Amino acid sequence: MADREDRASQLFGVGRTPNDAPGPADEQKDKENEASDGPPSEDAAKTPEQVGPIDSHHSNDDSSENDDIEETDFEESPADDTSTTIPGEPGTGSRTPFSESLAKVQIRVVGCGQCGSQIAGTFLQDKPEYVPTKRSDYYPIKSVAFDTDDAITQILPREWDWQLRENIFVLPMPSAQYLTDRINQGKDFSTQEQSRAVLFLQEQQGGVGGQPFLGRLAAESALMSDSHFVQSDNFSLRDRIRDILRAQDFTKGILLTCNSLTGGTGTGFSPVVTNFMREKVGFSSDLTLNISILPSERETKEQNYPKSILASLYNLLTSQTETGGIVDSVIIIDNDALARYSPPDKRKGFDVYNQMVRDMIAPLVLAPIGMYNDTSLTSSLDTADIRRWIRGGAGFDKPELATVGYATLPTKAFTNGILSKFSGQKRSPTKVREGMESLADKALSQFMLGCEGEDPRPNVGGVGILFGPPDFFDMVDITDIDYLMDYLQQKLKLPRFRKPDCLKFPVSSANKIDYVGLTILVSGITSSPRLERICEKALEGEWTNTYAQHKTIADRIRDIDESVIEDMMIGEIRDALLKTKQ
Repeated sequence: MADREDRASQLFGVGRTPNDAPGPADEQKDKENEASDGPPSEDAAKTPEQVGPIDSHHSNDDSSENDDIEETDFEESPADDTSTTIPGEPGTGSRTPFSESLAKVQIRVVGCGQCGSQIAGTFLQDKPEYVPTKRSDYYPIKSVAFDTDDAITQILPREWDWQLRENIFVLPMPSAQYLTDRINQGKDFSTQEQSRAVLFLQEQQGGVGGQPFLGRLAAESALMSDSHFVQSDNFSLRDRIRDILRAQDFTKGILLTCNSLTGGTGTGFSPVVTNFMREKVGFSSDLTLNISILPSERETKEQNYPKSILASLYNLLTSQTETGGIVDSVIIIDNDALARYSPPDKRKGFDVYNQMVRDMIAPLVLAPIGMYNDTSLTSSLDTADIRRWIRGGAGFDKPELATVGYATLPTKAFTNGILSKFSGQKRSPTKVREGMESLADKALSQFMLGCEGEDPRPNVGGVGILFGPPDFFDMVDITDIDYLMDYLQQKLKLPRFRKPDCLKFPVSSANKIDYVGLTILVSGITSSPRLERICEKALEGEWTNTYAQHKTIADRIRDIDESVIEDMMIGEIRDALLKTKQ
């Protein structure tokens, strides 16, 4: 495990270049995992000065939590021991020290704007029910939040049980001079224009009014820009934020940014904050994923929303600190899909939707930590694997748009009787594979992008995570996993789909997992009626002119002239300034 993580760090750390592409061993691994064509075979914040004292026991890692994990699944380490033990090879009863390798794969969630911060708070507030404990060695997640509205400092602690208020950062609006200079693109501006900007900013009352360009300027001036129009306080603020993040080990691992595609703060902040994490904080990201929440069909009918969404996607897909781009993938999750597939016994609400987002994304980011992988069935999915399979060019092509399919089924769907490793029951290959097909069909019918009957078409690649309790995996052998891979490949018609990784989540008194889950991440969306309607409306009928056969939607968005996007965003601010009463 340690060797694999060292290799991933060397290949995909800061400063990586295409010359670091995987060698023959990696190519062989790709061949082994590559799906075959044809049908499946039976054989086959407040700033620090604003924040009061923080209780010393309040921590994101909940390391003192004492879940009663069954001895048959995990051995608990002494409380004063910094190491943790995990199961060895299935069926051997061996145990392997984990502290060394675990320390190399941390998960850091950054919420931008109110929507993104609430998702980050959901990851932080509680674990998915299939994870046995919130202890940091089993659930190595920490979160921070960025916003322009002070209300977030009240909302997150009250609604999302956010304990560490020091990790909520409220950034100031840009100065009137900075705003006017950026709108005029460096040209001289008049006193009247500056006066209008002052009044305009006063009217915003701390928020950006759903305008991505204004959100981007706020993040730039607070975190990145060295312009002489930036307030002097911003330079000391960014230094304090940098020091706080470094002290809390926001310096390496998997970086997960979250935002809405309509809120101006979230979409404006997300690329800039990612840039800040890398360039100012020194975050060495093995894998950078963005979760962008698409508003409902009803909301996107509002006049400015389509333009905001297109501009936001353009910024996420084109902002770069290096040749490989600032993110590895933009995962779009549609609020309409969350409403459609939310559990029928639960109310419809953003808290439930945020939990769904956490539960379907968590297996993808937990797989590389190596804690739960059943290596008797498939090779462990590391960060380099994910990157290779969701981006072309061995992981070095430009980032793509992606989405997730997710489903669960009761364990009894895979067996003729009650699952128990002590029952002596013989496995039923036919029943297991019928269950695999049912689970795959359900996940493929529940993609989180598009209206019903408008599933997206990916063409770059994908990865899958199959997870469940130990008893389930005692009933499964490697031919069943091969069967599932072939079945998914056939249904998706993807040229590349990695053999699903298997995560065995132990049963404990607090974790009575009695179901099997499947998360599918597919990348390189070439067709999505939902997204294309939005782009068509934003470009006022010109979207069809960007069509080119075999091009993904991400490529088509990147092909739009930058001046078109700039005019789209700046024009909205200019109109608002002209309407400002002096």
